[in-house]
Amino acid sequence: MTSQRPATRHRRPWWLALAGAALLVVALSQRVGPLAPEVLEVARPERLPMQPGLVGIGRVEARRTHQLSSVVSARLLSLAVGTGDRVQQGQLLGLLDPVDLPQRLSAARAVLQASRQQSAAAAAQWRQTQATLTYVASNTARFERLAAQGAVSDDALLERRQSLAQARAGVATTAALHQAARSAERQAAADLAALEAQRQSLRLVAPADGLVLRRLVDPGSTVVPGQVVLEIADPGQFWIDVRFDQRQATGLAPGQPATVEFRRLQGQRVAGVVERIEPTADSLTEDMRAKVRLMPGALAAAGLTVSLGELAEVRVALPAANDALAIPAQSLRRRRDDLGVWLAGDGGLVFAPLRLGRHDAEGRVEVLGGLEPGARLLLQPPADPAGLRRYRLQTTSRQEATP
Repeated sequence: MTSQRPATRHRRPWWLALAGAALLVVALSQRVGPLAPEVLEVARPERLPMQPGLVGIGRVEARRTHQLSSVVSARLLSLAVGTGDRVQQGQLLGLLDPVDLPQRLSAARAVLQASRQQSAAAAAQWRQTQATLTYVASNTARFERLAAQGAVSDDALLERRQSLAQARAGVATTAALHQAARSAERQAAADLAALEAQRQSLRLVAPADGLVLRRLVDPGSTVVPGQVVLEIADPGQFWIDVRFDQRQATGLAPGQPATVEFRRLQGQRVAGVVERIEPTADSLTEDMRAKVRLMPGALAAAGLTVSLGELAEVRVALPAANDALAIPAQSLRRRRDDLGVWLAGDGGLVFAPLRLGRHDAEGRVEVLGGLEPGARLLLQPPADPAGLRRYRLQTTSRQEATP
């Protein structure tokens, strides 16, 4: 009996150690691991001065472009320029094959000459019938006086009157023929002018100084009326076609200052201004489009050159707000058709739809309605906060736990 008591005294510390370890595992499982409550960071809205701004992505576009095309079906004989070449106003850029245009011009000239001759002949006939009418009218008047004196018979007077009517009808007929001949002459002249214009259109001439953006047809190809051969733009006059989120574009207006940072030139910004707001928006991407013009000489002053089609990030400064209720934009979540935040209250986590205003460059958004200044909102809510049963609220200064 005396030999077994020491063994019992040595076994008691091992049981105590195992029990302590089990209690420690249970305590740790309540704070870390899959059984621990989820930590939710909370913040409160702040009233502070805001400098709202918009950020959008745009593409460099030419303000004015010229598309050179053919007005007739023809074959492209030659093209003296290519993509990227600079051209001057009036410079001959290409020629189109006239095909049968010279023969049609000769035929049109012959038709015009014949029309002029027919018009001259009709004019002569008209003048002849006018002279005949004058003579017959004078003779008829004389017979009218003689008939009144009884010197001529009634049959002779009737014959003179019939001759006068025939002379008047002849004048009307020749006048109509003269007008028809003149109309035919004008039509022939217009047809000839149209062919002359077609001949001029076979010469592709630069309408203004610029840069060849695209060369769409090569020599030897056949072009149809309206088909674009060359596209020319003035590289000194371009703007940025920018897209902004419609939800953040409140207050955007022409004349507001902007800064442009080109994707290829990271860190280098140039000044610009909102030129206009496009009247149509994109219903698919929910974007609003605007044109931002660079300030004159901004690129030259910065020693920069850009190419048409480059991407740029555009920041537009909106009117400042002196006392705005602001929250972090990362706390916003969409639930069904509402945009709002998740609030932590005594009754648990609830969703609060908000009426929002403008955004700033610091990642804050202005709250116009739906939120009390002292409310606690989740900074980064999980996918379904309403389904959480155990969580712990954490702020920068202290932690709050829920059962």
